[in-house]
Amino acid sequence: MKPIASRKVFAFDMKTGQTREVTFEVHAPRSADDGKNYFCLARIVGIEDEEHDTGGVDSIQALLLAVFRLQQRFDELKKVFAFRWPDKDTAMDSLDFLPGELRGR
Repeated sequence: MKPIASRKVFAFDMKTGQTREVTFEVHAPRSADDGKNYFCLARIVGIEDEEHDTGGVDSIQALLLAVFRLQQRFDELKKVFAFRWPDKDTAMDSLDFLPGELRGR
């Protein structure tokens, strides 16, 4: 399954000193039961690859919750990794998917 959107960043492991490429992906929402509910896959590839299947009452809600879940995981992973954009040396505070007020800041 191919993602509909992705963002590649670099993650510096503060314990090991290693840097790796990490991709945050969102896949297209899909109907779970003839359009009554939807699911959207959010993936993180490059750090213990993980998948989160978020559900919603419609495709927009499922998509937004998947994006929100990626931001939540990014915030949790910042305790172990220092993230940066591929073309910059400065640290990333956010994936910049959501405005600060939606991220709870």
